[in-house]
Amino acid sequence: MKNINLELANPGGRLYPVSVCLQMVLDFKGEKYQVFEVENMSGHPYGWFYVNQLIAGTGQEVEITPGTELTNSIKIAADNIGYKYTHCETDTWSEMENFIHFELNNNNPIIFGPVSYKHLIYQISAHRATEIASHYIVLVGCNNDIVYFHDSNGMSYVPFTFEELQKSCTAGVVLPGAKRFSAITLKEKISNFSAIEIFKKVIERGVDSYHDKKIRQDGYIGLICLKKYAEDIEKWLGAKTQLQKEIIMRKLGLFFYPKSNQIRADAITYMQIFKKLMPSVSNMINEFCSLFTKACVLYCEGASIITPNLISFDEEKMKSQLSLLKFNALKLYELETKAYEKLKEINIVIKDFQEGGD
Repeated sequence: MKNINLELANPGGRLYPVSVCLQMVLDFKGEKYQVFEVENMSGHPYGWFYVNQLIAGTGQEVEITPGTELTNSIKIAADNIGYKYTHCETDTWSEMENFIHFELNNNNPIIFGPVSYKHLIYQISAHRATEIASHYIVLVGCNNDIVYFHDSNGMSYVPFTFEELQKSCTAGVVLPGAKRFSAITLKEKISNFSAIEIFKKVIERGVDSYHDKKIRQDGYIGLICLKKYAEDIEKWLGAKTQLQKEIIMRKLGLFFYPKSNQIRADAITYMQIFKKLMPSVSNMINEFCSLFTKACVLYCEGASIITPNLISFDEEKMKSQLSLLKFNALKLYELETKAYEKLKEINIVIKDFQEGGD
């Protein structure tokens, strides 16, 4: 695609709250990264993650998203940048409450979640959220029975009682196999990686995230996710009732398609840095970014198919659009496959790249 500016980052409307939370904590530690950089270091712009319990008949969870599961992405970013971290994951609230008090008393902000977005009642969108809408926040202080946090969607020093915080960790937002409560703090920095060293790790992990793998009972990662999504969308991803179908379409139209567009655009912006630092791979990066730019257009098209039908949900009208969504997904699968092949080429070349030479 010609005459398109690939260097202009779009920081608006972040649909991956965990990356904004991580950026807050890194900024507190003196690390000045833009959100699109954090997204890449977290592994979000590459590969796929798909869980569908609904169509398998084993539960209610449905998640189709680029990259990796959100809590895991914090640990990936910490590893990539060179930080140690502590992850408290437990089903026992007293253990979590003790962890929160200890870390905050030692001036360590905490990335906490997933929490139920519906419990953040100061946000107008929370009142329209589904039971499975998850969110992440940064705990910044506590005083007796009150904990204060920053919301990555735009509210600071929000006071919650510890009981309110506990209740916000609902069953609907906990991934199968995970503990109910999860919190992560970054500790000391143990390695100082250069931008190119981090880039090499990001690309290597990005290649791996496209490899097809079965995870848990009803989950997949890799390109197979898009193919399975294309197969499942004409069946409403397993939804049976009108309410289930509307919830699925809202999840796709308001999150999956715009989030995928945003994350692929973040990869494009990030790649531009290394065209200048590593001229020997600039042509390959241009080819990769051209594919991702076309994918961004298709994600926008997918959202455009769904969102006009969400103002007043019409099941029959939406049903007539499902074949278009399937066609769109198959085109995306083709484009993402080509992008994966190009990413593998980049990965091979940059492994031997020596800083200070090209």
